[in-house]
Amino acid sequence: MGTVWKATHTRLKQPVAVKFISRDEITVTLAQRFVREGRATASVRHRNVVEVLDFGTTGEGTPFLVMEWLEGEPLDARLHRSPPLTLPELTAIVSEVLSGLTAVHAAGVIHRDIKPSNLYLVTDSEGVHPKIVDFGVSRLQAHLLQDYEGTLTDTGQIVGSPI
Repeated sequence: MGTVWKATHTRLKQPVAVKFISRDEITVTLAQRFVREGRATASVRHRNVVEVLDFGTTGEGTPFLVMEWLEGEPLDARLHRSPPLTLPELTAIVSEVLSGLTAVHAAGVIHRDIKPSNLYLVTDSEGVHPKIVDFGVSRLQAHLLQDYEGTLTDTGQIVGSPI
């Protein structure tokens, strides 16, 4: 659906991730879903949820999201590498993911696509912890949709990705 680029925030001089919808893929529905992804992600402030710093549209009409740059790797990549994660490591990851999901749900957002590739293991000064990413198919409660009409998903429509 899109690409993520590493960039440098021009004023803060900090690395950021910029996510674009592929120009060939842009539709009205996809652009609306992308804006909703930005709004959903930005509505949550939690250590285990990626932070959205900005979102908008380029001069050429390409939607973008600016997010914190994450140092680490997706959980799915880590699960395929040796040595295997230990039970205490897995327990800590699951506990932190559940803490993040609690904050997501409290903000009125349902992620709808939790899987190892949407959990990013971040390494910082406190060790390794997961961040929930990719809110592209999330569902938002009404208070987050004040300037939108209707839904982007029909009853019975499959969203997310099969694992």
